[in-house]
Order: sequence, then C-alpha cells, then structure tokens
Amino acid sequence: MNQITIGICDDQPEILQALQRLLCEICDEKKIRNEIRTFTDGNELLKQIDQINVVFLDIEMPQMDGIEVGKRIKECNVKCKVIMATSMVERFKEAFQIQALRFVTKPFIKAEIKEALEAAIEGIFFTKSI
Repeated sequence: MNQITIGICDDQPEILQALQRLLCEICDEKKIRNEIRTFTDGNELLKQIDQINVVFLDIEMPQMDGIEVGKRIKECNVKCKVIMATSMVERFKEAFQIQALRFVTKPFIKAEIKEALEAAIEGIFFTKSI
C-alpha cells in the first residue's frame, strides 16, 4: 500500500494531539505508512489540501466552520475523504452536503476512528472505476 497523508483540522490543540496519537497507534497496528499533518484553522489546511488523502475535520471552528472548509476541500481535491470529527452531533446532517465519508464524535473512541480510517483507505486505494 502507498503512503497515506492524513490531515486533522481542529481549533483545540489538545484535540489535535489526542486524535493524532490515536491515528498513529492505529496506523502502527495496521502497518499503514502515514504522514499526519495538523491544522488549527481551515485556511491553513486548504493551502495543503492537494497533498492530503484523508482529513478529520471539526465542524465548530472560528473564522470558517468545518462545513465551509469541507465544501472548499471538495472543490480543490475531490478525491480527499472527509471525516467529520465533532461533538456537534446535531449538525451531522450538514455533513451530507459535503459528502463526508463518516462522522465521528468527541470524545474519540479508538474503534470508531479505526473504522472511519479503514473506510477512507478502502475508498482511496481499493475502489475501481467502471
């Protein structure tokens, strides 16, 4: 399998660190070559989105919320798999507007993160076009 580049975008540094640790554990266990990039704001993420395969994206962020960032991701990198990572479960329907692959909730559960990452990897590397 090729290397996967994962982006995490959340305005709270402690959330970034927690999710990064979980993703590192999961990738190590599954022997997935990876690079993880963290961002505290959507504009910074968008500057590198063409290099990212999967992004875990918070909804509630200052300046530009995750739904708007997700819309821009789809305009710039249609192949990027977006996973909404938030405690704002009442906004999950908005994730459909940006064709989010999964919706994971805070506080994070390792099994939920693992399943979402596996689905993203499958969608990137193992789907065939007809």
